[in-house]
Amino acid sequence: MPKQETLVGSIYEDIYDRAPGIIAASTGPNHVFTYANESYCRLVGRRDLVGKRVSDAMPELAAQGVLGLLDEVFRTGEPFVGDRVPMEFHIDGQVGLTRKYVSFIYQPLRGSDGAITGLFCEGYDATIEVIATERLEALQEEFSHAARVNAMGMMAATLAHELNQPLTAISSYANACVRLLDQREPDAAHLTTAMHAIDEAAQRAGNIIRIMRDLTKRGGTTKSEFPLHSVVSESIRLVCAGGCSAGEIAEQVSADLTIYGNRTQILQVLVNLIRNACDAGSEDSNRITVSAWRDDAKVIVSVRDSGRGLSAEAARNVFTWTESNKNGGTGLGLAICRTILDAHHGHIWLEDSGPGGSDFRFLLPGGSAKGGELSDL
Repeated sequence: MPKQETLVGSIYEDIYDRAPGIIAASTGPNHVFTYANESYCRLVGRRDLVGKRVSDAMPELAAQGVLGLLDEVFRTGEPFVGDRVPMEFHIDGQVGLTRKYVSFIYQPLRGSDGAITGLFCEGYDATIEVIATERLEALQEEFSHAARVNAMGMMAATLAHELNQPLTAISSYANACVRLLDQREPDAAHLTTAMHAIDEAAQRAGNIIRIMRDLTKRGGTTKSEFPLHSVVSESIRLVCAGGCSAGEIAEQVSADLTIYGNRTQILQVLVNLIRNACDAGSEDSNRITVSAWRDDAKVIVSVRDSGRGLSAEAARNVFTWTESNKNGGTGLGLAICRTILDAHHGHIWLEDSGPGGSDFRFLLPGGSAKGGELSDL
């Protein structure tokens, strides 16, 4: 424990004067300053401290409980440690109080007989540290707020983009039902088919909304093993119901080829890719082929068209969310595909694109079933 008589007039005084941290000492129960180094004087904003009681030199500290702390340490001999304690000082030449934050320790000074004779203070001005922390927390809150707003915007844009297709399908089939019912002798078989298609599209819309809701609650979606062929067939029906202009869409997917993932989300990926393929060319010239094959434990799916292809610039940013030039487009489709496949531990890429068309592919974990030979279904 420091001794009072070694603080002033000793070889240590010069070291204390040059120390970057605050150092001060007082004597007696009235806490009369016997020493204060340069850092301490800068902290409290005054220099005429030595020989004065703390209560006289800095009366503003009494109302802040600092004098009570000094009394307690002097009485009990138990040190007190403060971490970033807010203190307000009357700084010479300034109006009002200036708040600073101080990390320090008060500990007793003892004479040769062990009796407490004074107090010793050491520590540092933590004001810059506290301000930096507060600014960092404020920035983090701003970033968190911006992230929440961005997530909400992304969710709204995703819903708008993904619900557009099933709603379009529902509208198309509903109009078909009206036309069938207007006939003198309605075709019951076609009417039943259209009603089933409406139900299928409505369920898909409901699944999209449910998945988005689950993502906000749990941050994940339910995954299972399912046949890829059924999802490809459903996605083609949905795209065609939405007015796909492709002259022909060919399926080349084995009936026993299975994948592991969220069925509704994989359906979203396929619908987006097939719909983009439809938009790539005219009805007379565009041919679309959806094929799939097993690659070890993975399954690769290809959606190829014979349309216009992409420019080099478009190909570079094809999976980034940008404003779309398509009439009614949002620019979200391929960005959503990438997000979904990333969450499935898969990935998507543009295998080829040119005057002869484009080939988009994605890779997913395969199911337990083994894929057979591809057949033109």
